[in-house]
Amino acid sequence: MLNMKTEEYISKVRGASRSLIRELGMLQLNQDRTGKTPQHWHALIEVDRQPRITISELSELLLLSFSSVSRIVDSLVKRGLVIAEAGIDKREKKLLITADGEVEIARIDEFSNPRIIGALNYLSDKDQLAILDALEKYSEALKQNRLDSEQVKILTLSSSRSIRKQVMNMIDNIQKHEFSIPVTEDIPSILKAEDTYHFNNTCNFWYAINGDGVVIGSIGL
Repeated sequence: MLNMKTEEYISKVRGASRSLIRELGMLQLNQDRTGKTPQHWHALIEVDRQPRITISELSELLLLSFSSVSRIVDSLVKRGLVIAEAGIDKREKKLLITADGEVEIARIDEFSNPRIIGALNYLSDKDQLAILDALEKYSEALKQNRLDSEQVKILTLSSSRSIRKQVMNMIDNIQKHEFSIPVTEDIPSILKAEDTYHFNNTCNFWYAINGDGVVIGSIGL
């Protein structure tokens, strides 16, 4: 089975991702559109795809802060590409694309679609389906990793012996099963963390838990 965490593999995936963005023309797309960034294009495309999307929903979709998306939307509104209608909650406006916005979307499509169509001509039908399937799986995996990471909490080690045993079991499992170290004893430094990881009258030991409350990492200084 391929080791997905090797530096060489990660470097190749990142390199292919950068090349994909460049070959799609994302860098050239901004050259003659002063003041417009990739975030502007993505926001405009999503407003076109999802009429009456709110700024909050757009913020979640673009993985940007609400304030950042609000500034992007203000810019699109000022350029006449998007209009913002007041909803039931006046603080949350519904976004709609304008006729000028549709013209801008058409320009983006005219710029990018021929590149994709041209590339597909070099691939068999089977390869085309395989690439689409792989891209969708890769995108979903990136999303799942992000969601899992957002659930991780880092906590200061408490006096709970149960928590300390969980930390010790995690480390013990890593030592025995990942590094094949024949450890047979408990880790005394964690049981006596206040003495071992002590500085400026505080215990400097932290552990991380996932969304299910399972200990997944720790560090002591």
